[in-house]
Amino acid sequence: MIKQAQSTSGRIIVAGLLASTMLAAPFAVAAAKRAADTPVRVEQAAVPADFSTVIKAVRPAVVSILVEKTALPVSAEAMPRMPEFGNDHPFRHFFKPFGHNGQPRVPDQRKGQGSGFFISGDGYIVTNNHVIDGADKITVKQSDGTTLTATLLGSDAKTDLALLKVEGTGFAHVAFGDSDQAEVGQWVVTVGTPFGLGGSATAGIVSARGRDIGAGPYDDFLQIDAPINSGNSGGPAFNLAGEVIGVNTAIVSPSGGNVGIGFAIPANIAADVIADLKDDGTVERGWLGVSIQPLSKSLAQALDRTDRDGALVSAVVKDAPADKAGLAAGDLITAIDGKAVKTLRDLTRAVADAGPAEQVTLKLVRDGAEIEKSIALAKMPGSPVAAAPASAVDTGPKLGLSLADHNGKAIISAVAPGSKAAAKGIRPGTAIIAVEGKKTASSADVIAAVAAAREQGDKTLLMWLETERGKRFVAFDFEAA
Repeated sequence: MIKQAQSTSGRIIVAGLLASTMLAAPFAVAAAKRAADTPVRVEQAAVPADFSTVIKAVRPAVVSILVEKTALPVSAEAMPRMPEFGNDHPFRHFFKPFGHNGQPRVPDQRKGQGSGFFISGDGYIVTNNHVIDGADKITVKQSDGTTLTATLLGSDAKTDLALLKVEGTGFAHVAFGDSDQAEVGQWVVTVGTPFGLGGSATAGIVSARGRDIGAGPYDDFLQIDAPINSGNSGGPAFNLAGEVIGVNTAIVSPSGGNVGIGFAIPANIAADVIADLKDDGTVERGWLGVSIQPLSKSLAQALDRTDRDGALVSAVVKDAPADKAGLAAGDLITAIDGKAVKTLRDLTRAVADAGPAEQVTLKLVRDGAEIEKSIALAKMPGSPVAAAPASAVDTGPKLGLSLADHNGKAIISAVAPGSKAAAKGIRPGTAIIAVEGKKTASSADVIAAVAAAREQGDKTLLMWLETERGKRFVAFDFEAA
C-alpha cells in the first residue's frame, strides 16, 4: 500500500511539471507585459540585534535637570476679596495667619524636572529653555547619582534651548551630529529621565522632517516615534553612531503621555545656538523688520499667483531695515540671496542665520512685477505691538462685517456668526486700513472700495487688516460674500 501511494504521488508530481511547462509560455508573455509595472522591492538592510552598545556608551553623558522655583501663583490684588471681620467677630481668628484682608502671602515653592547632556568634558550642559525658565536653583544629577549645582549661562526662548555649566573636568560627553543626514526611517535612540525615573532609554525611527508645530518662528523639528514623555525635555536623540541629532522638546498627546509623536530640535540648529550662548550668553539674529504671512488659496488668487510660494509682507516696522530699503506691505518675497522662499520659515531662518549687519538681497513681486532689494540687516529687537480701538456698531458692506469710524480708521465693530469673515478669524476691534491696495480712513472708504471692486468684476477682494497682534492680509471670495 505504501509503494502504491508513493507511485500515486509521483504521477501527481509529473502531471504538475507538465502543467507548469505548458503554462510557462503564457506566463512569460504576461511577465513581459508587466515589466514596467513591477512593484518596488528593497533588499533587507541589516538591523542591530539590540541598542545596548549605543546606550551604554552615551548614558554617562545624559543627566537629570532638577529645578526649584519660587512663585506667587496669584497676586493679592488679583485674588477675590475676603469679607472684612471686626475685632470681635467669632471667625476673625481663622483668617489671621493670612495677609491683608485674608489673602495668602506665602511664596509657593515649586519643583520641576527635565533632562540634559554634557557636550564637553569641562562641564557644559545642554537642555531646554522651558525646563529651567524662572528657576532659582538648578541641580544636575548624573547617571551614577552624583549631584552638582549648575549655573545658567544663557537661554534662547525662540528655539527653546539653554546652556548650563557645572564645575569640574573629565565629564563623559557627547557631540552633535549632522541632523541634515537624518533620513526618515533611520533609527533613533533617546536617553533621558521621563517621570523622574532616570536613565531610561527608548528607540524608534525618524518619522518626519521639517515639522512646524507652531512653537516659534524657527520651527523645523525632527519628528520621532521613539517614546518620550514628561521629563524627557532637553534630553538627546542619538543616531546609531552615538551622535546627538536632536534635542527632545515636545510631544503631541491628548493625555500627557506618549502616543508615538515626539519632536526634537535638529542638531544643526542646536549646535549654532549653543555656540552663541557659550560665547556671550545671548543669541544675536538678523532682523528685517517686517510682519509676514503665508499665501492662502484666496490670497494667491487675489494676487494672480498660480502657486502659494513666498512670504507676503503684511506690515513694515518704521525705520527698520526693510523700511529703509523701501519694502512695503503687499510685497511678496520669493527669494533671499538666490534661494527660493517657499514658506515663511525659509525667510525667517535665512534672515536669522545671516546675523546682524549682514547684507542680503531679496527678490520681490510688487504689483505683478519682479524687483530686487539689497538690505542691510540689523539686530533683532523686541516685537512691536499694534493696538486697535473699540468702536460703536454701524452698518457696513455685506461681507459678514459691521463697521464703525474711530480716530480716522474704519473699525470692524461686529462679525456675523457663521460668516466668511468669522471663518477667517476676523474679530471685532480690527481696523481695515486698505482695500485692494487703497488706503481706507473710514467705513465709507471701505464700502466704496468694495463697490468698485464688484463693478470691475473682481473675483476676490483683498483687505489689509490691523489688530492688536499686528497686520495681515485677508482675501474674500466675492461669490461667497
